[in-house]
Amino acid sequence: MFSPDHLVVVIPRADIESGDLRPTLDVLNSCFASPEHAVRALGSVELVVEGYEHIPTELFDMEPVRHFVRRMDNEFPYWLYFLGLNGSSLQLIFGCFMPPFLSEADRQQQFEHRLWSLMESRWLPAMQDVAGFAGLDAAQFESRSNDVIGYFRAAATPPAVPPNSYPDATASAADPMMHAAPQAPEDTVVEEVFYGEPTGVEIEREEDEFGQRVSTPWDPDQIRISTRTFSLRNVLDMIDDGDLELAPDFQRNRVWKGRQKSRLIESLLLQIPLPAFYFAEDRGGMFRVVDGLQRLSTVHEYVQGRFALDDLEYLDAELGKGFRDLDAPLRRRLHNAQIVVHVIEPSTPNRVKYDIFKRINTGGEPLNAMEIRHCMSSARSRDLLKRCVSADVFQAATAGVLRDHVRMNDREAVLRFLAFYSLPDLQEYDAYSSLENLLDATTERIDDPRQVSDEQLASWYAAFERGMANARIIFGDYAFRRWPAGSNRRSPINRALLESWGVVLAAYRPETLVPARERIVAEARKAMAKNSDYIAAISSSTADPKRVRIRFEVARRIVEDAVAGL
Repeated sequence: MFSPDHLVVVIPRADIESGDLRPTLDVLNSCFASPEHAVRALGSVELVVEGYEHIPTELFDMEPVRHFVRRMDNEFPYWLYFLGLNGSSLQLIFGCFMPPFLSEADRQQQFEHRLWSLMESRWLPAMQDVAGFAGLDAAQFESRSNDVIGYFRAAATPPAVPPNSYPDATASAADPMMHAAPQAPEDTVVEEVFYGEPTGVEIEREEDEFGQRVSTPWDPDQIRISTRTFSLRNVLDMIDDGDLELAPDFQRNRVWKGRQKSRLIESLLLQIPLPAFYFAEDRGGMFRVVDGLQRLSTVHEYVQGRFALDDLEYLDAELGKGFRDLDAPLRRRLHNAQIVVHVIEPSTPNRVKYDIFKRINTGGEPLNAMEIRHCMSSARSRDLLKRCVSADVFQAATAGVLRDHVRMNDREAVLRFLAFYSLPDLQEYDAYSSLENLLDATTERIDDPRQVSDEQLASWYAAFERGMANARIIFGDYAFRRWPAGSNRRSPINRALLESWGVVLAAYRPETLVPARERIVAEARKAMAKNSDYIAAISSSTADPKRVRIRFEVARRIVEDAVAGL
């Protein structure tokens, strides 16, 4: 209900996770019902997100919330005019356009740099447009502008938090917009959340989500992209014949809801052109989907009869129909639909292909690095990772919490083990510039039998099994979890612990480790409680070469000393 003093816009979790902007936009657009409404709504609107109160993470760090707000901003960029400056609504908007999970210091450092261009190019002009519609005079507009700029500057330079005075995580529960404390110190464990649900994996806090991969400039002469037109029938035949890969074992297709799938099919039946697709072609003539995986998977599923149409907007007569239930003209229309495909040709280097993928990926939920790597890799590496994550010893060591992980953190953890295990010397890690580059290179090596033979892969797998089994023997239910002395809390899986302890323990036979178990556990827990360098090495900026060396050296020294002391 519109009030002259206050308008609270409640956004239910169901709308966020279904991607339904319309109810929220309908309420917000009511502010434009008349110039009088716009005047009364100046600085009086608050956004309240419902349904995430039990999740110990900031709303603007949650991927579905971030995606919802960014899409809403495309339709309604008028926040600076309407949102109040005393609540937390603008904090939510600003936070959704910053990298997630930043420390307070990193946020302060990056805030103005990342958001000021949006302020200048989008939000301030939008505020001026509303002010013109509302008929504000120059003094009124200047007053609001000064207030907004002052708020932005204050947000860019938050007050320092005294050491060891972080608020209790439950203190923010009273504020419907802020469901967690500010970024915690490194000895605090924060679990990753995806679509509002904990994933069982500890967050690795990085200084900058865009700074995790050091890349070299592209050589334009190496980039070869051609544009082709295919009929959907042709593309579906390519999928069925194995000439076009849809990334088997990829779990994220479930992100699309039934309504989204049905509306895509309806668009095709209405002969609405789809946005262009990107394929990568290899030297054998095989194609891999780079951008458009969700759309092609949906069409393929529908033609195979795996779902029926529901919640259509225009074609009510087709409700409840599968592909074979459609009249012949509609089936032909879908099959004959033409799609534009930009094909990344084989001569383009893999390193460049990866970066192109990252730039142009436009799926409903942006892919993380491991998901992109999975889509770009070949069957050999995918099969190895699948075999590893399906192994009983891996499931036992991780208590099954990573089984079919929705963000592929299980496969990333295994790949990290294999990458470091296969390095002849840990010092060689520095040459890769970043962890992501190392993982990319390892994936490419596995996919090339000339670089890694079947016998080598078998030995790597045996080492992986040995490392997982030994971790379970030594640490039991606390394997690969932070377990500092004085606490028996069962924390989420920590990938830095899995890679380092897994590799170190893989060098030993179980009968050598069992007598040293108690000493290994005691020293490891002591390091997790009191060794600040080690705590940092398993908590944040985990790709930093110095921190990589620290966590491997600490684990190796603990085991060597314990075994030598028998």
